[in-house]
Amino acid sequence: MPLKLNGDNSVATPAFTGADDDTGLQCGTNELKLVTGGTARATVDSSGQLLVGTSTARSNTFNQSSLSQAFQIEGTTNSARGAGIFSSSSADGEGGYLILGHQKSGSIGGNTAVTDDNELGFIGFQGNDGSEFVEAGRISGHVDGTPGSNDMPGRLAFSTTADGAAAPTERMRINRLGNVSIGNTADNADTKLYVAGSSSASSGNTYVGVNSSAQITFIVRDDGAFNTGQAATSPYNLHTTAAADCNILS
Repeated sequence: MPLKLNGDNSVATPAFTGADDDTGLQCGTNELKLVTGGTARATVDSSGQLLVGTSTARSNTFNQSSLSQAFQIEGTTNSARGAGIFSSSSADGEGGYLILGHQKSGSIGGNTAVTDDNELGFIGFQGNDGSEFVEAGRISGHVDGTPGSNDMPGRLAFSTTADGAAAPTERMRINRLGNVSIGNTADNADTKLYVAGSSSASSGNTYVGVNSSAQITFIVRDDGAFNTGQAATSPYNLHTTAAADCNILS
């Protein structure tokens, strides 16, 4: 198939085409567009950003007006607003994958080791507030200890943004030992599940269990009280106060 040079160089009739005059490459001012059927499908702009589904890079993420990403996809349909990674391997453990990594040389292609507590990557979830995209939550990966050759201790942190706030706060983490901490960001080296209450008052609950009928069956309050049962007066109460150390009711 011969290549043709089209003098019009518009999206409708790109500069470099093959058999179809409306499919090819359009050369703009410091940008290059990939065109099919007379419609620009992807653009490499003057900053080297690859844009799919749009020719204008967004720069209004993370509550800012000047932060943009090297690769952006934007669309309104199911096929245009997503990306897929698929494996066709016959091996059991070879599914599709995505890598988020960090090395600290400050230069492209470097291999400088990360250190304890360094962030390795994150997935952010953002919603538009009418002018900017604001982060509502994120899942991030961090170094959790001292790394070495073929040794990279890690943790995952789960964060959400409170009402009235514009940035997420860590709520839960899984550390290098597989221990889970909720409401606590200190190192948890000896407890498989550590849950920190939001106060030390009787009005706050650290744990609450319910049955299939939505009835409360188990409560550990922030003041240390332990209650079980479905009624307002629990059949078994264990308190830390002198007034009610242990109650067993019929």
